[in-house]
Amino acid sequence: MRLVEGSVFLLLSAIWGSAFLLIKYAALEFPPFTLVAIRMLLAGVVMVAGCGVGMAVSREFRATARQTLRSREFYWKVAVMGFLNNAVPFTLVAWAESEASVNVGAASVLDSTIPLFAQLFGHFALSGTERLTARKAIGLFVGFLGVFGVCSVKLFNLDGRRDITHTSTSMAILYYLMIIFASASYGLASVFGKLKLSSQYNPVVTACGQICWGALLVTVAAVAWDYNGSAADNFQTPDDLHFGFFRRATLRGWLSLVYLGLVSTCVAYLCYFYLLATIGSVRQTMVGFLLPVFGVFEGAIALKEWSGIAWYCKVIEVVGALLIGAGIYFVNFSAPPANATGSEEEKQSLLADGSINGGGGAGAGGEKAGVVGVGPSTTEKLVDGFVHGGMPPSGSEDSSDREPRRAPTITSYGNVQAYA
Repeated sequence: MRLVEGSVFLLLSAIWGSAFLLIKYAALEFPPFTLVAIRMLLAGVVMVAGCGVGMAVSREFRATARQTLRSREFYWKVAVMGFLNNAVPFTLVAWAESEASVNVGAASVLDSTIPLFAQLFGHFALSGTERLTARKAIGLFVGFLGVFGVCSVKLFNLDGRRDITHTSTSMAILYYLMIIFASASYGLASVFGKLKLSSQYNPVVTACGQICWGALLVTVAAVAWDYNGSAADNFQTPDDLHFGFFRRATLRGWLSLVYLGLVSTCVAYLCYFYLLATIGSVRQTMVGFLLPVFGVFEGAIALKEWSGIAWYCKVIEVVGALLIGAGIYFVNFSAPPANATGSEEEKQSLLADGSINGGGGAGAGGEKAGVVGVGPSTTEKLVDGFVHGGMPPSGSEDSSDREPRRAPTITSYGNVQAYA
């Protein structure tokens, strides 16, 4: 991994990891549906503008985008993806973090379980390619054991904060389950994408479509629910009616929303595509290992989440994160193929059989990255040319110093896991 690739890798990890802190800031001032609606509307405007620029400056991108947009099935498929991959998980995480009893660190740890759910659902729906082996089964057990460890702090009230937050233990567990369900929704989107979006659509237009459909769905929900008082516990006063919460929103809340929409979604997508095009799908999955590091660290520093709690609660949270990371490793990294020696070799072979995949991701996925009527070389050119800005493909350099490639998992170019 070169310096520029390593820098983008760390940048993406920091962007997605810090999203949980910014969600916490925004969720204390905006109800969940409104928060997510504004976030996705901002991202949607930028994504549509980006696709427009791509169509204006690239004849090839324009041709593949038009082919994608002419497909009638494309619209309902990206609507489902927008629901499962954006609207549901974004809203659940925001709703959970609107409660003081949910820590930023714990939220980032639980949200990193996306690859575990993708493998679990993939075993049943994609048994031909994602069958659950003994190694992966061990990974799932270890990973979910880590989930139980993190939740046990609230389950058994080990941190002693129930009286401070006025939240019962059962309600605190419910909010943690929301984050787990958000990860499950990402995993379900991964499987749906691989089943329904394989080798068909322009990946950038697909990502844009997911955001736009998700924004539409959540905006409708925001108007329907938040206008007359949100279901979230801390937005039920008379002052919150008719979007009254906008009047008391602070600059920090608005800046957090802008960050989530423009940086955590749009900039993160660019970094995600760049890493897939340069270091390959498997190395890109390692971003997920760093998310809890940023989330736990920022929560402890910015919100003092570790202040006033017993030392063993901190140990449990760290050990839980390590167990989840170990589970993801066992699930995502199987034995290396004998002929897999580099990023370009991996990309060429996967493009040839239409199965270019990656792990976990914003976000994060599922469908194979192809375009209707376009061969592998055209798809590769589309990704390398449009996404990573004309830089030479990674195969153009000497790949002798690269590590052997391992078998990829479910995420792909077209479906980006946002992790928050």
